Amino acid sequence: MKKWIAVLIVMCLLIGSHVFAAQPSDEASIYIDASIMGEEKQIIYDVIKNLPASDRENVIFFAEDGTIYANKPELKESWTQYEKVEGNTYQDQEGNILIGPMDEGQSSELITIQSYTCTGTEGPYRRVHSKSGYAWYGGNVYLPSKAKNEVKDQNYSGGNRDTSYIYTGGRSSSGIEVDIGFLHNTNAGTNGNGNWGAFRRVAGGTMYSAPVRFAPGQTIYWKFYVPQYNQIALYFEAIPDGDTTKISYTIVGDATGWKKNGTGNIIKRITHIAQPQTNLTTGSYLKNVRWSNSKIGLSDSQSTNWLSNQTGGTCLFPNSSIVKVNFADYSQETVDIIIP
Repeated sequence: MKKWIAVLIVMCLLIGSHVFAAQPSDEASIYIDASIMGEEKQIIYDVIKNLPASDRENVIFFAEDGTIYANKPELKESWTQYEKVEGNTYQDQEGNILIGPMDEGQSSELITIQSYTCTGTEGPYRRVHSKSGYAWYGGNVYLPSKAKNEVKDQNYSGGNRDTSYIYTGGRSSSGIEVDIGFLHNTNAGTNGNGNWGAFRRVAGGTMYSAPVRFAPGQTIYWKFYVPQYNQIALYFEAIPDGDTTKISYTIVGDATGWKKNGTGNIIKRITHIAQPQTNLTTGSYLKNVRWSNSKIGLSDSQSTNWLSNQTGGTCLFPNSSIVKVNFADYSQETVDIIIP
C-alpha cells in the first residue's frame, strides 16, 4: 500500500511540473540583466510588465526627465542625444548637426488639437492621420536603399542637409506630439550605401538616435501603441546593417496625455525629406516607401484595416509633382518624394 501511495505522489509531482512548464507565468517572459539592480531594475520592470510578452526581448525606456533605462545594459549605451539649436536643426555634444523631422506645433501648452494642417516650411512630406480615438497601429513599411537608387539625401556640410525620415507617432488629447521611427544615414553603413537608424522625439524636445543601424532595402514590421496611460511604445522587427537575422526592439517613452483607451489620441504615418527650410531644388529623393497591411485600433486583438472610416485626413506637401502617391487604400500606398 505504501508503495502505491509513493508512486501516486511521484505521478502528481510530475503532472504538476508538466502543467507549470506548459503554462509559464507572465513573469517568466520578463528578462532583466543581473547587473541591473535596485531602483533602476524596478523602473524597467514596471515598464516591461505592461508590454506584450512578444515585445520584451530588447526594451529601452526614456523617462520624462531624459534618463534612459533598459533591460540590458548595452541597449542604453551610445544613444546620441541631439538638442534643438533652432527650428528643426539639432546638435549633439560633439557639434554634429542633424535636421529633425518637421515641427508640427509640439507643445505641452497645446490642448485638444484634433487636426493637422497641410502646410510646411521644413521640407516635402506625405502624411496620413487617423481620426481621434485610437491607441494602436501596426503594419509593414519598406526602407529604401541607396544602392538601388531609391534614396538620395543632399546632406553635407555647407549644403542643405536634407535628411529622409519614415516615421509614425501622433498627438495626444493634451497636444503632446510624438515622432518615432527611422531616419536615413546617408554615407554610413556597408560600402557607404547608407542605412536606417531609429529615432524618437516627444513634444518637440530633445531628439535621440539609436546606436544600432538597420539595413536598407528591407520591409520591416512595426507597431506603435500605448502600453499604459501617459506612455507610448514603438516595437519593430528589422535586420541590422551588415547582418542577416532580424531582431526586435521596443522603445518606450513617457508622453503626457496618451490614453490606453484611445480617447483623444490621433495616430499618424509620415514619409518626409526634412530640410532646415523648404528648398525644392536640392535633387534629393526618397522612393518606393511602401506602407502595407496597416491596421489600427485599441490593441492588436482589437484592430481592423486602416481604411477611410478610420482616417482623419491626408496631406502631400507641397504638391503632387514633388510628392507622388500610388494609392491602393488607406492600409496600403507607396510614396515617392522627388525634389528636382
